[in-house]
Amino acid sequence: MAREHRVLSRLWQAYPKAPRSYHYCGDPNVMGKPFFVMERRTGHVIRGDWPDGYEDSGLRRKLAGELVDALAELHRVDPAAVGLGDLGRPEGFVDRQLAGWAERWAAARTREVPAMETAIGLLGAAVPAPGPTAILHNDYKLDNTMVSGSGEIVAVFDWDMATRGDALVDLGTLLAYWPDPAAPTFPIFGERYVSLAPYMSKAEVRDRYAERTGFDVANFRFYESLAMFRIGVIIEQIYARFVRGQTADQRFARFEPIAPILAAAACEMLA
Repeated sequence: MAREHRVLSRLWQAYPKAPRSYHYCGDPNVMGKPFFVMERRTGHVIRGDWPDGYEDSGLRRKLAGELVDALAELHRVDPAAVGLGDLGRPEGFVDRQLAGWAERWAAARTREVPAMETAIGLLGAAVPAPGPTAILHNDYKLDNTMVSGSGEIVAVFDWDMATRGDALVDLGTLLAYWPDPAAPTFPIFGERYVSLAPYMSKAEVRDRYAERTGFDVANFRFYESLAMFRIGVIIEQIYARFVRGQTADQRFARFEPIAPILAAAACEMLA
């Protein structure tokens, strides 16, 4: 909470899509837990279904482009210029990400999933030289944004994991949540997220991001693979709570095959 407030109380100055946070209160006696007061934005949060007014494919394509451009715009912000020059630890960021998510997998796994172990090995052997350092959202995807009725991004939310690090980590996350309808991972994301792939291909996303930022995206497969692995671990953490009796919600029983599917996709990208 304090981290998100810190980012949002500064980032708005150079990145208007980040709503401004006005005040942080860390005293749990006020509302029972820490909180911050944030600027209000209005629009649609798109999750699962397109909102009314988005029937036109041209408007959907416009939104897809806006989503890519908004990420590129974030990555062009100078962290020092908005008082975030000391946010996070960009040195060794990707190595720490991989090691941390591998540890979380070991703690969460409910059964042997050979593809997950293979993915860890392949990722570890393929870590590229560090890319450009930027402010990372660290969970950038369509339903963490708010959009207008005319296909524009009016806000980006959920900055609790924001940090500085390799900019292409955010690109990998966006690509992972951009499922092609024919891909094995589509049923995982298609149930909760609308698919933008029919309106803008992943190749177009990569090219557009590279054009807007000037960054070299040649190693995009590594970053998308890392994102698939990370999402698989997160899903397994939720499924583990169900297996261990920490929740009785039967919806989580459906999570059992997800980590293996995502791990297989992560491996295929690095094969």
